[in-house]
Formats: sequence, C-alpha cells, structure tokens
Amino acid sequence: MNRLVVFFVALMSAFCSYGQSPKPAIEIKVLDSKVTDNSLVTVVLMNNSNDTYWFPWDISELAYVASVGSTYENQVYVLRQRVYNDKAHIDEPTLMSGDYDSEGLLKKWNEKLATKKVTDYVVVKPKNFVQLRLPFKVVQKLAPAWYSAKEKIKDGGYKYYVVYNYNAKAAEQVLSPTLLEEVEKLGYKIYHEPLISNKVPIVKK
Repeated sequence: MNRLVVFFVALMSAFCSYGQSPKPAIEIKVLDSKVTDNSLVTVVLMNNSNDTYWFPWDISELAYVASVGSTYENQVYVLRQRVYNDKAHIDEPTLMSGDYDSEGLLKKWNEKLATKKVTDYVVVKPKNFVQLRLPFKVVQKLAPAWYSAKEKIKDGGYKYYVVYNYNAKAAEQVLSPTLLEEVEKLGYKIYHEPLISNKVPIVKK
C-alpha cells in the first residue's frame, strides 16, 4: 500500500472516529502510527465549520529552531511538539544544544518573516483539511540545557503529540497590525480555542 493510500485511509478514520459526537470547529490529529527522532511527522488539521480559519504557523525547521527560546514567537508561529512520559504522565523537556549560529539563524528567520504574506501561513477552508509535515527533533540546537528525553526514549515508554493555544498578547507582539488587518479583510477567522492532538508512540530507529 503506497503512502498516498495510507494517508487517505488514516484521514477517513480520523473523520469517522468523531462521527457520533459533536465536533469542535477545528480538530488536529497525528496520522503517523509512530514517530522517530529527527523525522517528519504527518499532522492533519480538520475544519468542521463553515468558516475559513487562518493559523500563523510556519512548519519549517527554521521556524522551530528560531522560535524555541523566544518569549513570544514560539507561542504563535509553531505547533508545540511534546514528548510525553507515559509512565509518569508528564511532558519531558527536550534538550536545547548550544551548537548553533544564533546571529545567522535569526537573520534568516527575520528575512523570511519580512516577505511572508497572509496566504503563506496555514489556511484551512470550510469542511476541508490541510496536511502538515512537522520536523520533529528531540534535541533542538539553540541554547545549553541539562536535560533530555533523548537517551531515555524506549519503545512504548514515550509518546508524541502537538498542542496549540492562541495567545493574543504574544500575537500582538510578533504579528504586524497590517498582517492581522489583511486576515480580517480576507474574511478569515483566527481560532482561539486550545488544540491538542492524539498521542502516538515514539520509537527508536
């Protein structure tokens, strides 16, 4: 069975699993049955409403690395990726390495932001969905730290999931008024409710 077929089978299962209960306007689901460190994770964003929703997300590796240590940007531009300790029932912190070119990296990120338009972010139309491929790394190269789930991950012991909570204060700090005005002008809505996906096992390669 090729990847495209697997994707649509998983997607239909995702829609059908909510068939008998009231659906929120927006749902998010990890489609992979398992994930590995340093891989791309397939996530689907489903719009059950009659409105078009806009999410200020950038799913590139640059966005994740540049925003991890920020005060506001990591609350706006990226879906937060979590490593969940199934036994302890807590999220594990991920290691942030100091081996990086901070000046060059932030310059690239700011240059990218300067050219992005409303439609360069994630837009999901009514009764539709978008597929996202998120770069997942247990170790993010940004700043020194002394903890990591990397060496402790064992089959069945840790799970991956994504969350997003729209923070209006953070959005005001990093999104330009012009961009937000354009979002409103185009008739797009911003989703303010918390989003949380299903959890899937993290396995070693």
